Amino acid sequence: MVNKLRELRNKKGLTLRAAVKELSEKTNLSISPDSLAKYERGVREPKLAVWQKLADFYNVSILYIQGISPYKSASDVRDNQKTNNKRLDIMRFFQEQLGSETYKNDADLQELENALFEEGRQLNTESMRYTNYDDLLAYSNLARILFSPAFFADTNNKYNDKVKKQCIKILKNNSKENASIADGMQYSNNIFLLKNLFEVILDAQDGDQEAIKIKNNISDELHKRDSF
Repeated sequence: MVNKLRELRNKKGLTLRAAVKELSEKTNLSISPDSLAKYERGVREPKLAVWQKLADFYNVSILYIQGISPYKSASDVRDNQKTNNKRLDIMRFFQEQLGSETYKNDADLQELENALFEEGRQLNTESMRYTNYDDLLAYSNLARILFSPAFFADTNNKYNDKVKKQCIKILKNNSKENASIADGMQYSNNIFLLKNLFEVILDAQDGDQEAIKIKNNISDELHKRDSF
């Protein structure tokens, strides 16, 4: 999998030196031309925070800039889904006008319909990919906050409110204005998982050995993954 860094830089007409200068000015990301060159070649892997600043600089998503998705953003996927649905509506109109038999026997129309269905399946896959990646980012950020030493050092009565408010904030940020049934189910699952995570933290504070073990395992895993 090849990332899009060099392609996006070339489209902007920037040299490596000019790119890192603009990155510093616009995103406060300070890296050398050599580091950027290594990122472009895939010799060195940026941390997630660096990927985010690079994506913001080029006005694309992390999934696109990493070469994972061919679509520049989740909104790009949604726009293409709308276009695909409109084209399928036109195909259904043709079917009604021509009649089912004539429509099915027209090789060109069948080929076009199959292509549209395939495009729709691919777009659905990309939409799910963006949804899952958003969840991953939310959980990564939340876990870093919940398992930070500052939270465990804070044993006053405000502790519970801090954690709950952070959970609610991230869940709201991760929700969608026009949630489908699938989105709603995923949202419910998120709440359930965060509830379990919250209970582990409280039990660990109370000295529960199993909860402490779980908390330590997750904390250790997070520290291993520098990209998060």
